[in-house]
Amino acid sequence: MAKARGEGVASAKLTTPKVIALRNARAAGVHLVELAASFGVSINTVKRIASGELWSHVGGPLSSPGEHIGNSARPQSLTAELVVALRTTYATGTRSLTELAAQYAVRRSTVWLTVTGKAWPNAGGPIHTPAPRAPRAMGLRRARRPRTAAPDGRFDRDRRRVLIERLAERR
Repeated sequence: MAKARGEGVASAKLTTPKVIALRNARAAGVHLVELAASFGVSINTVKRIASGELWSHVGGPLSSPGEHIGNSARPQSLTAELVVALRTTYATGTRSLTELAAQYAVRRSTVWLTVTGKAWPNAGGPIHTPAPRAPRAMGLRRARRPRTAAPDGRFDRDRRRVLIERLAERR
């Protein structure tokens, strides 16, 4: 007996025409999130249908797994010229990392990696070298109170013991 496929599966949420429509929309550049919401399936399911991993017996345009289609591809937001301008602005100290991130429409971490030279190491411009951090203490223990000698030469612990003995004698 052949295994049920597509609409033959009792729990199938999609039909053959819907799968073809989904693949056509994905090929036209509609975002995965929008497709998942409109067809009532997960983003991962949309990816697998668009690549032909699921519903492989149905036609329609296929995309490669991980392929960016149409306007869903995230454009590279920084260029070498923008990196130099960003580094120069940061070096002047007039703008914070957060302000630069908003100006260049990137994440704050991207700005930090760029100004420190970890990202775009060969783009040019002044590279910020952060000050070295002080080493951290291995364990945060309270400092012991130093043992101090009393005027009679006895230490605190000895004095306490003597006081306790005297109180016991009085009783």
